[in-house]
Amino acid sequence: MTATARKVAETEEEAGAGSGYNAAMLCHLAGDAHVTTVDRSGTLTTLARARLNAVGFDPLVLHGDGARDLPPDATYDRIIATASVRRIPPVWLERCRVGGLLVVPVKGTLAGGMLARLTKQPDGAAVGRILHTPAAFMPLRSRPETRVRVPEIPGGPCGDAELSGRVLDDWTFSFFAQLHMPRGLVRTYGRSDDGLHVTTLYDPADGSATRIEATPDEQAVTYTAPDGHIHRWAL
Repeated sequence: MTATARKVAETEEEAGAGSGYNAAMLCHLAGDAHVTTVDRSGTLTTLARARLNAVGFDPLVLHGDGARDLPPDATYDRIIATASVRRIPPVWLERCRVGGLLVVPVKGTLAGGMLARLTKQPDGAAVGRILHTPAAFMPLRSRPETRVRVPEIPGGPCGDAELSGRVLDDWTFSFFAQLHMPRGLVRTYGRSDDGLHVTTLYDPADGSATRIEATPDEQAVTYTAPDGHIHRWAL
């Protein structure tokens, strides 16, 4: 994924320095004096800086939180993320100049990921479109993360599912499906002891969960919730 610079004076900010490869392309396009790249990993920023210097580039390489740690008062004509986010961090909108572009991989709680190409508006919002080709990067690591353990789902009210859990393997479908699901939803999937597909959706906010199990001749779904009611938000 690359960004296009129309003139040398434009400034670029990259969230996710990684190996430094993408930052090097931005330096080639905009000039290294106009490029800032940020990564949470101190090891990666040290290596990226050394690699960029080795090929003659000296952009601003920062060790910090790409969603928050930007130079004070800096504004940018282009912001590109090489880490996916569930929501575009407010600071990116604040620091992008009016008319500037943001290219951001948006990936929610499911597997689906898409690239958003947005233009900053005078009112502070950003509008644009989702690009046609599905794409995703590893999630942007910002605040301390707490791993959610999906509990074992006991037997409960069952019913026939209209869809297989495998539909969530389709990135385009899952990208739009997750827009209608709880923000913190966790998905796990794998094989049962019988080798059949099993998908679990769990919402840690209220403990509700759904398990979709494949059977040789049909799809069976088990629902369970803390209040004993059936939750049908999953599939």
